[in-house]
Amino acid sequence: MKEFFEAIWEYFLTFREWTISILEPALPWLKIGSVAVSIVLVFGIIYAVRKSGWLPRKIDEKMHLWRFVDTAKLRIVRKWKKARQLSQSINPNDWKKALMEADEMLYEILKISGHPGSNADERLESMKPDFLSNLEELKNAHDLAGTAKNPEVEITHEQAIEALRIYKAAFEEWGLI
Repeated sequence: MKEFFEAIWEYFLTFREWTISILEPALPWLKIGSVAVSIVLVFGIIYAVRKSGWLPRKIDEKMHLWRFVDTAKLRIVRKWKKARQLSQSINPNDWKKALMEADEMLYEILKISGHPGSNADERLESMKPDFLSNLEELKNAHDLAGTAKNPEVEITHEQAIEALRIYKAAFEEWGLI
């Protein structure tokens, strides 16, 4: 039995020497290649984390937990910046996305503020006219954002900018942006 293990050990050592003789000349290139692959993978991870929004969400959670900032307001400010950037595009689909983003913010605000209703339409209808100075304009902007969800409907840049101006006035009146 001892001879069997010695034979296996001898075979292993021979195989190791043979592998080293093949890989040794290529070792510097293998090191360079592995470093290059590692760099690409690290940048890929960074890109994926940035695109997913995972890190800002985690930071928001911790800041809210430690009561540093009002994360709801911070989230609204971020969404508003995104909507503004989309509105400055030359692509009409981005204008629609900007309106939908602002409308989503409106729904979130109305929901947080406790207005009754199951959707933004009902919540806007439940609001008293003295609650917001541009309530009727806001309802019209909300209706335009609702039509923007239809891919067949065209919205001009002027319509999108005007609706966003109305949303901005409402958000400013509420002290959110």
